[in-house]
Amino acid sequence: LAAVALTLVARISPRRIGSLALLLVFVIAPDLGQAAPPEIEAVPAWGGWSRPGRTSELEIRLTSQRREQASLTIRSPSNAIRSTVDLAPGAVGRLAVPVSAEESIVVAVERDGRKGSATDARFSLSESPLLAWVAKGPPPATSAGFHAVAITPAQLPVTSSAYSSIDALVIERQVLASLSQAQLAALLSHLAACGPTVLVSAAPDDEALLRSAVGCGERKFALVRSPAEAGERLAGLLAQSVDLAPETSSLAAAFAPDLTEWHRVVAILAVCAAAVLILGILTSSLLAAVLMPALLAVGAVVLLQTRPVEPQLTVWAETDSGERLARYRGLQRAMIPRRGRVEVAVPEELARPHACGRLRPLEWRWDAADAGFSSASFDGRLFATALLCYAGEFPVARAAVATQVDAGRLTVVNAGASGWPPGRLAWNGRLFEVGTLEAGQGIDIDIAAGVPATRGAESMAMLRTPVDRPSLLWPLDLSQVASAPPGTQAWLLLRAAAAVPR
Repeated sequence: LAAVALTLVARISPRRIGSLALLLVFVIAPDLGQAAPPEIEAVPAWGGWSRPGRTSELEIRLTSQRREQASLTIRSPSNAIRSTVDLAPGAVGRLAVPVSAEESIVVAVERDGRKGSATDARFSLSESPLLAWVAKGPPPATSAGFHAVAITPAQLPVTSSAYSSIDALVIERQVLASLSQAQLAALLSHLAACGPTVLVSAAPDDEALLRSAVGCGERKFALVRSPAEAGERLAGLLAQSVDLAPETSSLAAAFAPDLTEWHRVVAILAVCAAAVLILGILTSSLLAAVLMPALLAVGAVVLLQTRPVEPQLTVWAETDSGERLARYRGLQRAMIPRRGRVEVAVPEELARPHACGRLRPLEWRWDAADAGFSSASFDGRLFATALLCYAGEFPVARAAVATQVDAGRLTVVNAGASGWPPGRLAWNGRLFEVGTLEAGQGIDIDIAAGVPATRGAESMAMLRTPVDRPSLLWPLDLSQVASAPPGTQAWLLLRAAAAVPR
Protein backbone atom coordinates (compact mmCIF):
# COMPACT_ATOMS: atom_id res chain seq x y z
CA LEU A 1 0.00 0.00 0.00
CA ALA A 2 2.87 2.37 0.79
CA ALA A 3 4.49 1.65 -2.59
CA VAL A 4 1.23 2.29 -4.42
CA ALA A 5 0.72 5.56 -2.54
CA LEU A 6 4.25 6.76 -3.36
CA THR A 7 3.79 5.86 -7.03
CA LEU A 8 0.53 7.81 -7.23
CA VAL A 9 2.08 10.84 -5.52
CA ALA A 10 5.05 10.77 -7.91
CA ARG A 11 2.74 10.78 -10.95
CA ILE A 12 0.38 13.53 -9.71
CA SER A 13 1.30 17.13 -10.33
CA PRO A 14 1.72 19.51 -7.34
CA ARG A 15 -1.43 21.40 -8.33
CA ARG A 16 -3.49 18.21 -8.23
CA ILE A 17 -1.95 17.28 -4.89
CA GLY A 18 -3.12 20.61 -3.47
CA SER A 19 -6.64 20.10 -4.81
CA LEU A 20 -6.75 16.60 -3.38
CA ALA A 21 -5.60 17.85 0.03
CA LEU A 22 -8.22 20.60 -0.01
CA LEU A 23 -10.91 18.04 -0.87
CA LEU A 24 -9.82 15.82 2.01
CA VAL A 25 -9.99 18.79 4.38
CA PHE A 26 -13.60 19.51 3.40
CA VAL A 27 -14.58 15.83 3.74
CA ILE A 28 -12.77 15.01 6.99
CA ALA A 29 -12.92 18.35 8.82
CA PRO A 30 -16.63 18.10 9.85
CA ASP A 31 -16.03 14.69 11.39
CA LEU A 32 -12.89 15.89 13.15
CA GLY A 33 -14.76 18.83 14.64
CA GLN A 34 -17.48 16.67 16.15
CA ALA A 35 -17.21 15.55 19.72
CA ALA A 36 -17.35 11.88 20.59
CA PRO A 37 -20.87 10.46 20.92
CA PRO A 38 -22.35 10.41 24.42
CA GLU A 39 -21.27 7.54 26.63
CA ILE A 40 -24.13 5.35 27.78
CA GLU A 41 -24.62 2.96 30.69
CA ALA A 42 -27.75 0.98 31.59
CA VAL A 43 -28.16 -0.37 35.13
CA PRO A 44 -31.19 -2.60 35.92
CA ALA A 45 -32.98 -2.32 39.26
CA TRP A 46 -33.06 -5.14 41.82
CA GLY A 47 -29.54 -6.19 40.78
CA GLY A 48 -30.89 -7.31 37.42
CA TRP A 49 -33.43 -9.80 38.86
CA SER A 50 -37.10 -9.95 37.94
CA ARG A 51 -39.99 -12.29 37.41
CA PRO A 52 -40.71 -13.12 33.73
CA GLY A 53 -43.10 -10.79 31.95
CA ARG A 54 -43.19 -8.20 34.72
CA THR A 55 -42.19 -4.55 34.74
CA SER A 56 -38.79 -3.55 36.08
CA GLU A 57 -36.63 -0.45 35.71
CA LEU A 58 -33.51 0.64 33.86
CA GLU A 59 -31.42 3.53 35.11
CA ILE A 60 -29.74 5.02 32.06
CA ARG A 61 -26.70 7.25 32.51
CA LEU A 62 -25.53 9.48 29.66
CA THR A 63 -22.30 11.51 29.59
CA SER A 64 -21.58 14.02 26.80
CA GLN A 65 -18.63 16.27 25.98
CA ARG A 66 -20.87 19.10 24.82
CA ARG A 67 -24.29 20.60 25.38
CA GLU A 68 -26.70 18.76 23.09
CA GLN A 69 -30.05 17.04 22.71
CA ALA A 70 -29.76 13.31 22.14
CA SER A 71 -32.36 10.75 21.06
CA LEU A 72 -32.55 7.66 23.25
CA THR A 73 -34.06 4.32 22.22
CA ILE A 74 -34.66 1.33 24.50
CA ARG A 75 -35.50 -1.64 22.32
CA SER A 76 -36.65 -5.09 23.43
CA PRO A 77 -38.24 -7.99 21.51
CA SER A 78 -41.72 -6.80 22.50
CA ASN A 79 -41.60 -3.02 21.96
CA ALA A 80 -39.47 0.13 21.99
CA ILE A 81 -39.28 3.21 24.20
CA ARG A 82 -38.07 6.53 22.76
CA SER A 83 -37.08 9.69 24.55
CA THR A 84 -35.22 12.95 24.02
CA VAL A 85 -32.60 13.94 26.59
CA ASP A 86 -30.92 17.31 27.15
CA LEU A 87 -27.26 16.81 28.06
CA ALA A 88 -24.72 19.23 29.55
CA PRO A 89 -20.95 18.91 29.06
CA GLY A 90 -19.30 16.80 31.74
CA ALA A 91 -22.55 16.16 33.62
CA VAL A 92 -24.20 12.76 33.89
CA GLY A 93 -27.78 12.67 32.62
CA ARG A 94 -29.89 10.07 34.39
CA LEU A 95 -33.20 8.55 33.38
CA ALA A 96 -35.09 5.85 35.27
CA VAL A 97 -37.45 4.20 32.79
CA PRO A 98 -39.85 1.30 33.53
CA VAL A 99 -39.30 -1.53 31.05
CA SER A 100 -40.61 -5.01 30.49
CA ALA A 101 -38.12 -7.41 32.07
CA GLU A 102 -36.62 -9.43 29.23
CA GLU A 103 -33.37 -11.28 28.79
CA SER A 104 -31.97 -8.83 26.25
CA ILE A 105 -32.60 -5.08 25.95
CA VAL A 106 -30.58 -2.75 23.70
CA VAL A 107 -30.16 0.88 24.74
CA ALA A 108 -28.87 3.22 21.99
CA VAL A 109 -28.36 6.97 21.69
CA GLU A 110 -28.39 9.00 18.47
CA ARG A 111 -27.14 12.49 17.66
CA ASP A 112 -28.54 14.48 14.73
CA GLY A 113 -30.09 11.34 13.30
CA ARG A 114 -26.77 9.47 13.27
CA LYS A 115 -26.14 6.34 15.30
CA GLY A 116 -23.99 6.74 18.39
CA SER A 117 -23.23 4.62 21.40
CA ALA A 118 -25.19 1.51 22.36
CA THR A 119 -25.15 -0.97 25.21
CA ASP A 120 -26.96 -4.12 26.26
CA ALA A 121 -28.92 -4.64 29.48
CA ARG A 122 -29.91 -8.08 30.66
CA PHE A 123 -32.33 -9.31 33.31
CA SER A 124 -32.03 -12.57 35.20
CA LEU A 125 -35.53 -14.06 35.22
CA SER A 126 -36.57 -16.16 38.21
CA GLU A 127 -39.26 -18.81 38.01
CA SER A 128 -39.56 -18.83 41.81
CA PRO A 129 -41.13 -15.94 43.75
CA LEU A 130 -38.55 -13.21 44.35
CA LEU A 131 -37.70 -11.86 47.79
CA ALA A 132 -35.73 -8.61 47.78
CA TRP A 133 -33.52 -8.58 50.88
CA VAL A 134 -32.40 -5.02 51.81
CA ALA A 135 -31.01 -5.74 55.29
CA LYS A 136 -27.77 -6.52 57.03
CA GLY A 137 -26.33 -9.95 56.58
CA PRO A 138 -27.11 -12.50 53.87
CA PRO A 139 -30.70 -13.46 53.11
CA PRO A 140 -31.94 -16.69 54.69
CA ALA A 141 -31.32 -19.89 52.77
CA THR A 142 -34.99 -20.87 52.93
CA SER A 143 -37.70 -18.22 53.02
CA ALA A 144 -41.16 -19.68 52.44
CA GLY A 145 -40.29 -20.86 48.92
CA PHE A 146 -38.79 -17.53 47.81
CA HIS A 147 -35.67 -16.99 45.76
CA ALA A 148 -33.96 -14.40 47.99
CA VAL A 149 -31.71 -11.77 46.40
CA ALA A 150 -29.53 -9.37 48.39
CA ILE A 151 -30.15 -5.79 47.21
CA THR A 152 -28.20 -2.65 48.04
CA PRO A 153 -30.12 0.61 48.65
CA ALA A 154 -28.77 2.03 45.37
CA GLN A 155 -30.46 -0.82 43.45
CA LEU A 156 -33.94 0.09 44.68
CA PRO A 157 -36.09 1.58 41.89
CA VAL A 158 -37.50 5.10 41.69
CA THR A 159 -40.63 4.12 39.75
CA SER A 160 -43.47 2.39 41.58
CA SER A 161 -44.29 0.04 38.70
CA ALA A 162 -40.84 -1.59 39.06
CA TYR A 163 -41.95 -3.16 42.34
CA SER A 164 -44.04 -5.62 40.34
CA SER A 165 -40.73 -7.40 39.59
CA ILE A 166 -40.60 -8.82 43.11
CA ASP A 167 -43.06 -10.75 45.25
CA ALA A 168 -41.95 -9.61 48.72
CA LEU A 169 -39.60 -7.11 50.33
CA VAL A 170 -37.57 -7.16 53.56
CA ILE A 171 -36.01 -3.79 54.35
CA GLU A 172 -34.26 -2.30 57.38
CA ARG A 173 -35.31 0.98 58.95
CA GLN A 174 -31.77 2.40 58.67
CA VAL A 175 -31.89 2.01 54.89
CA LEU A 176 -34.72 4.54 54.56
CA ALA A 177 -32.45 7.43 55.53
CA SER A 178 -30.15 6.72 52.56
CA LEU A 179 -32.93 6.62 49.96
CA SER A 180 -33.62 9.49 47.60
CA GLN A 181 -37.02 11.15 47.60
CA ALA A 182 -37.96 9.31 44.41
CA GLN A 183 -36.93 5.95 45.88
CA LEU A 184 -38.88 6.62 49.07
CA ALA A 185 -41.97 7.67 47.09
CA ALA A 186 -41.81 4.44 45.06
CA LEU A 187 -41.49 2.40 48.28
CA LEU A 188 -44.50 4.12 49.83
CA SER A 189 -46.50 3.44 46.68
CA HIS A 190 -45.52 -0.24 46.95
CA LEU A 191 -46.83 -0.31 50.52
CA ALA A 192 -50.05 1.40 49.45
CA ALA A 193 -50.51 -1.23 46.73
CA CYS A 194 -50.47 -3.92 49.44
CA GLY A 195 -47.10 -5.35 48.41
CA PRO A 196 -45.92 -7.88 51.04
CA THR A 197 -43.30 -6.02 53.09
CA VAL A 198 -41.42 -6.75 56.30
CA LEU A 199 -39.76 -3.80 58.01
CA VAL A 200 -36.85 -4.56 60.32
CA SER A 201 -36.65 -1.96 63.08
CA ALA A 202 -35.51 -2.08 66.69
CA ALA A 203 -37.53 1.07 67.51
CA PRO A 204 -41.11 0.67 66.30
CA ASP A 205 -42.22 4.02 67.72
CA ASP A 206 -40.97 6.06 64.74
CA GLU A 207 -42.76 4.18 61.95
CA ALA A 208 -45.65 6.61 61.56
CA LEU A 209 -44.63 7.57 58.01
CA LEU A 210 -44.68 4.02 56.72
CA ARG A 211 -47.80 2.96 58.57
CA SER A 212 -49.73 5.92 57.18
CA ALA A 213 -48.96 4.72 53.66
CA VAL A 214 -49.69 1.02 54.15
CA GLY A 215 -52.82 -0.20 52.41
CA CYS A 216 -55.15 -3.17 52.95
CA GLY A 217 -55.36 -2.53 56.69
CA GLU A 218 -51.69 -3.52 57.14
CA ARG A 219 -52.54 -7.14 56.37
CA LYS A 220 -49.55 -7.30 54.01
CA PHE A 221 -47.17 -5.41 56.30
CA ALA A 222 -45.18 -6.66 59.29
CA LEU A 223 -42.75 -5.03 61.71
CA VAL A 224 -40.00 -7.20 63.25
CA ARG A 225 -37.09 -6.47 65.58
CA SER A 226 -34.36 -8.46 63.78
CA PRO A 227 -33.68 -9.88 60.29
CA ALA A 228 -33.92 -13.40 61.72
CA GLU A 229 -37.64 -12.88 62.38
CA ALA A 230 -38.37 -11.68 58.84
CA GLY A 231 -38.52 -15.13 57.26
CA GLU A 232 -41.01 -16.33 59.84
CA ARG A 233 -43.38 -13.41 59.24
CA LEU A 234 -43.33 -13.73 55.43
CA ALA A 235 -45.35 -16.94 55.46
CA GLY A 236 -47.99 -15.26 57.59
CA LEU A 237 -48.21 -12.27 55.24
CA LEU A 238 -48.74 -14.48 52.22
CA ALA A 239 -51.56 -16.30 53.98
CA GLN A 240 -53.47 -13.04 54.44
CA SER A 241 -56.15 -12.41 51.81
CA VAL A 242 -56.97 -8.88 50.68
CA ASP A 243 -59.66 -7.38 48.48
CA LEU A 244 -57.70 -5.88 45.61
CA ALA A 245 -59.14 -3.85 42.77
CA PRO A 246 -60.48 -5.97 39.89
CA GLU A 247 -58.40 -6.93 36.91
CA THR A 248 -58.77 -4.79 33.82
CA SER A 249 -60.27 -7.74 31.96
CA SER A 250 -63.22 -7.50 34.36
CA LEU A 251 -63.55 -3.80 33.58
CA ALA A 252 -63.56 -4.53 29.86
CA ALA A 253 -66.34 -7.08 30.35
CA ALA A 254 -68.46 -4.89 32.64
CA PHE A 255 -68.17 -1.59 30.77
CA ALA A 256 -69.20 -1.84 27.15
CA PRO A 257 -67.10 0.18 24.69
CA ASP A 258 -68.51 3.27 23.05
CA LEU A 259 -69.43 2.27 19.48
CA THR A 260 -70.06 5.80 18.26
CA GLU A 261 -67.06 5.70 15.93
CA TRP A 262 -68.21 2.42 14.40
CA HIS A 263 -71.69 3.85 13.90
CA ARG A 264 -70.20 6.80 12.05
CA VAL A 265 -68.21 4.53 9.77
CA VAL A 266 -71.28 2.39 9.03
CA ALA A 267 -73.30 5.54 8.32
CA ILE A 268 -70.63 6.80 5.89
CA LEU A 269 -70.57 3.47 4.06
CA ALA A 270 -74.38 3.38 3.93
CA VAL A 271 -74.53 6.89 2.46
CA CYS A 272 -71.95 5.96 -0.18
CA ALA A 273 -73.84 2.78 -1.09
CA ALA A 274 -77.13 4.69 -1.32
CA ALA A 275 -75.53 7.33 -3.54
CA VAL A 276 -74.16 4.68 -5.90
CA LEU A 277 -77.57 2.96 -6.05
CA ILE A 278 -79.45 6.20 -6.74
CA LEU A 279 -76.92 7.19 -9.38
CA GLY A 280 -77.31 3.82 -11.10
CA ILE A 281 -81.07 4.31 -11.24
CA LEU A 282 -81.12 7.94 -12.40
CA THR A 283 -78.35 7.96 -15.01
CA SER A 284 -77.34 5.82 -17.93
CA SER A 285 -73.92 7.45 -18.36
CA LEU A 286 -71.11 4.92 -18.18
CA LEU A 287 -68.63 7.62 -17.13
CA ALA A 288 -70.80 8.71 -14.21
CA ALA A 289 -71.42 5.10 -13.19
CA VAL A 290 -67.66 4.51 -12.98
CA LEU A 291 -66.46 7.90 -11.75
CA MET A 292 -68.93 8.45 -8.92
CA PRO A 293 -68.23 5.15 -7.02
CA ALA A 294 -64.50 5.79 -7.39
CA LEU A 295 -64.79 9.30 -5.97
CA LEU A 296 -66.98 8.08 -3.11
CA ALA A 297 -64.54 5.29 -2.30
CA VAL A 298 -61.58 7.70 -2.28
CA GLY A 299 -63.53 10.17 -0.13
CA ALA A 300 -64.50 7.47 2.38
CA VAL A 301 -60.89 6.26 2.65
CA VAL A 302 -59.57 9.80 3.14
CA LEU A 303 -62.23 10.49 5.78
CA LEU A 304 -61.33 7.35 7.72
CA GLN A 305 -57.59 8.01 7.48
CA THR A 306 -57.89 11.59 8.73
CA ARG A 307 -60.36 11.04 11.57
CA PRO A 308 -58.76 11.54 15.01
CA VAL A 309 -58.62 8.63 17.43
CA GLU A 310 -60.96 9.33 20.37
CA PRO A 311 -59.93 7.26 23.43
CA GLN A 312 -62.35 6.24 26.18
CA LEU A 313 -61.21 6.01 29.81
CA THR A 314 -62.82 4.02 32.62
CA VAL A 315 -61.49 4.14 36.21
CA TRP A 316 -62.71 1.81 38.96
CA ALA A 317 -61.56 2.32 42.58
CA GLU A 318 -62.25 0.25 45.70
CA THR A 319 -61.54 0.53 49.41
CA ASP A 320 -62.80 -0.66 52.78
CA SER A 321 -64.55 1.57 55.28
CA GLY A 322 -62.08 3.63 57.29
CA GLU A 323 -59.04 2.88 55.12
CA ARG A 324 -56.78 5.74 54.16
CA LEU A 325 -56.21 4.67 50.56
CA ALA A 326 -58.30 3.45 47.64
CA ARG A 327 -56.80 1.26 44.95
CA TYR A 328 -57.87 1.82 41.37
CA ARG A 329 -57.59 0.25 37.95
CA GLY A 330 -57.91 2.22 34.74
CA LEU A 331 -58.82 1.00 31.26
CA GLN A 332 -58.26 3.21 28.22
CA ARG A 333 -59.78 2.11 24.94
CA ALA A 334 -59.05 3.59 21.53
CA MET A 335 -61.18 2.47 18.59
CA ILE A 336 -58.91 2.59 15.55
CA PRO A 337 -60.74 3.69 12.36
CA ARG A 338 -57.84 3.17 9.94
CA ARG A 339 -54.69 1.27 9.09
CA GLY A 340 -51.21 2.52 9.92
CA ARG A 341 -49.48 3.83 13.01
CA VAL A 342 -51.84 5.28 15.63
CA GLU A 343 -50.66 7.27 18.65
CA VAL A 344 -52.65 7.32 21.90
CA ALA A 345 -51.95 9.93 24.59
CA VAL A 346 -51.23 8.69 28.14
CA PRO A 347 -52.90 10.77 30.92
CA GLU A 348 -50.08 11.97 33.14
CA GLU A 349 -52.19 11.82 36.32
CA LEU A 350 -52.74 8.04 36.09
CA ALA A 351 -50.06 5.78 37.53
CA ARG A 352 -48.31 2.69 36.16
CA PRO A 353 -49.42 2.69 32.51
CA HIS A 354 -48.86 -0.69 30.89
CA ALA A 355 -49.96 -2.72 27.92
CA CYS A 356 -53.04 -4.91 28.13
CA GLY A 357 -55.15 -6.71 25.57
CA ARG A 358 -54.06 -8.45 22.41
CA LEU A 359 -53.05 -5.28 20.53
CA ARG A 360 -49.82 -4.21 22.22
CA PRO A 361 -48.01 -0.87 21.84
CA LEU A 362 -45.17 -0.94 19.35
CA GLU A 363 -43.54 2.12 20.82
CA TRP A 364 -43.77 4.18 23.99
CA ARG A 365 -42.73 7.80 24.26
CA TRP A 366 -40.98 8.72 27.52
CA ASP A 367 -40.99 12.35 28.66
CA ALA A 368 -37.64 12.88 30.40
CA ALA A 369 -38.72 16.20 31.93
CA ASP A 370 -41.90 14.81 33.54
CA ALA A 371 -40.43 11.32 34.16
CA GLY A 372 -43.43 9.55 32.67
CA PHE A 373 -44.87 8.09 29.49
CA SER A 374 -46.56 10.65 27.26
CA SER A 375 -47.93 8.41 24.48
CA ALA A 376 -48.08 4.89 23.08
CA SER A 377 -48.08 3.96 19.39
CA PHE A 378 -49.98 1.01 17.96
CA ASP A 379 -49.94 -0.70 14.59
CA GLY A 380 -53.48 0.24 13.60
CA ARG A 381 -55.90 -2.06 11.84
CA LEU A 382 -59.39 -1.11 10.75
CA PHE A 383 -61.86 -1.55 13.65
CA ALA A 384 -59.15 -2.83 16.02
CA THR A 385 -59.14 -1.73 19.68
CA ALA A 386 -55.99 -0.44 21.35
CA LEU A 387 -55.95 -0.89 25.13
CA LEU A 388 -53.86 0.72 27.85
CA CYS A 389 -54.17 -0.16 31.53
CA TYR A 390 -53.35 1.76 34.69
CA ALA A 391 -53.07 0.98 38.40
CA GLY A 392 -52.57 3.21 41.42
CA GLU A 393 -53.84 4.53 44.73
CA PHE A 394 -55.28 7.77 46.02
CA PRO A 395 -56.24 8.97 49.54
CA VAL A 396 -59.83 8.68 50.77
CA ALA A 397 -61.56 9.67 54.02
CA ARG A 398 -64.89 7.87 54.01
CA ALA A 399 -66.29 5.40 56.53
CA ALA A 400 -69.64 3.63 56.53
CA VAL A 401 -71.35 1.48 59.15
CA ALA A 402 -74.29 -0.69 58.12
CA THR A 403 -76.62 -2.37 60.60
CA GLN A 404 -79.61 -4.56 59.84
CA VAL A 405 -82.36 -3.34 62.18
CA ASP A 406 -84.82 -6.10 61.31
CA ALA A 407 -85.70 -8.37 58.42
CA GLY A 408 -86.89 -5.49 56.28
CA ARG A 409 -84.74 -2.51 57.22
CA LEU A 410 -81.08 -1.58 56.93
CA THR A 411 -79.45 1.46 58.57
CA VAL A 412 -76.39 3.06 56.96
CA VAL A 413 -74.44 5.71 58.92
CA ASN A 414 -71.78 8.09 57.64
CA ALA A 415 -69.07 7.36 60.23
CA GLY A 416 -66.44 9.56 58.60
CA ALA A 417 -65.44 13.17 59.16
CA SER A 418 -66.78 14.55 55.87
CA GLY A 419 -70.05 14.46 53.97
CA TRP A 420 -71.08 12.08 51.22
CA PRO A 421 -72.37 12.99 47.78
CA PRO A 422 -75.45 11.17 46.45
CA GLY A 423 -74.77 7.54 45.60
CA ARG A 424 -76.16 4.03 45.65
CA LEU A 425 -75.98 1.11 48.03
CA ALA A 426 -75.50 -2.43 46.71
CA TRP A 427 -76.87 -5.25 48.84
CA ASN A 428 -78.38 -8.70 48.21
CA GLY A 429 -78.37 -8.26 44.44
CA ARG A 430 -80.27 -4.95 44.48
CA LEU A 431 -79.49 -1.23 44.45
CA PHE A 432 -80.83 1.46 46.79
CA GLU A 433 -80.65 5.23 46.45
CA VAL A 434 -78.57 7.03 49.10
CA GLY A 435 -78.81 10.80 49.19
CA THR A 436 -76.37 13.35 50.55
CA LEU A 437 -75.29 12.50 54.10
CA GLU A 438 -73.30 14.72 56.41
CA ALA A 439 -70.84 13.30 58.93
CA GLY A 440 -72.67 11.35 61.63
CA GLN A 441 -75.96 11.20 59.77
CA GLY A 442 -77.69 7.95 58.83
CA ILE A 443 -80.39 6.69 56.55
CA ASP A 444 -82.92 3.85 56.86
CA ILE A 445 -83.28 1.68 53.78
CA ASP A 446 -86.25 -0.49 52.96
CA ILE A 447 -84.72 -3.72 51.70
CA ALA A 448 -87.82 -4.52 49.64
CA ALA A 449 -87.57 -1.24 47.69
CA GLY A 450 -84.37 -1.96 45.78
CA VAL A 451 -83.99 -2.17 42.01
CA PRO A 452 -81.86 -4.55 39.94
CA ALA A 453 -78.64 -3.39 38.32
CA THR A 454 -78.95 -2.24 34.71
CA ARG A 455 -75.71 -0.42 33.85
CA GLY A 456 -72.03 -1.35 33.78
CA ALA A 457 -70.99 0.35 37.03
CA GLU A 458 -74.00 -1.00 38.90
CA SER A 459 -73.38 -4.54 37.66
CA MET A 460 -69.73 -4.22 38.65
CA ALA A 461 -70.76 -3.07 42.13
CA MET A 462 -72.94 -6.17 42.53
CA LEU A 463 -70.09 -8.46 41.53
CA ARG A 464 -67.63 -6.76 43.89
CA THR A 465 -69.92 -6.53 46.94
CA PRO A 466 -69.21 -9.16 49.64
CA VAL A 467 -72.01 -11.47 50.71
CA ASP A 468 -71.75 -10.41 54.37
CA ARG A 469 -71.80 -6.62 54.08
CA PRO A 470 -73.17 -3.97 51.71
CA SER A 471 -71.17 -1.54 49.58
CA LEU A 472 -71.67 2.07 48.57
CA LEU A 473 -71.08 3.28 45.01
CA TRP A 474 -70.32 6.88 44.00
CA PRO A 475 -69.27 8.45 40.70
CA LEU A 476 -65.91 10.22 40.87
CA ASP A 477 -65.32 13.69 39.50
CA LEU A 478 -62.23 13.68 37.25
CA SER A 479 -62.54 17.28 36.15
CA GLN A 480 -59.18 17.97 37.81
CA VAL A 481 -57.51 15.43 35.51
CA ALA A 482 -56.56 17.77 32.70
CA SER A 483 -55.48 15.04 30.29
CA ALA A 484 -58.54 12.81 30.76
CA PRO A 485 -60.39 12.33 27.45
CA PRO A 486 -64.01 13.51 27.07
CA GLY A 487 -66.58 11.04 28.31
CA THR A 488 -64.33 9.62 31.03
CA GLN A 489 -66.23 7.69 33.69
CA ALA A 490 -64.87 6.89 37.16
CA TRP A 491 -66.38 5.15 40.21
CA LEU A 492 -65.55 4.48 43.86
CA LEU A 493 -66.85 1.40 45.70
CA LEU A 494 -66.71 1.52 49.51
CA ARG A 495 -67.33 -1.67 51.47
CA ALA A 496 -69.15 -0.99 54.73
CA ALA A 497 -67.43 -1.78 58.01
CA ALA A 498 -69.99 -3.81 59.94
CA ALA A 499 -70.99 -7.33 59.06
CA VAL A 500 -74.68 -7.65 58.39
CA PRO A 501 -76.51 -10.85 59.37
CA ARG A 502 -78.44 -12.37 56.50
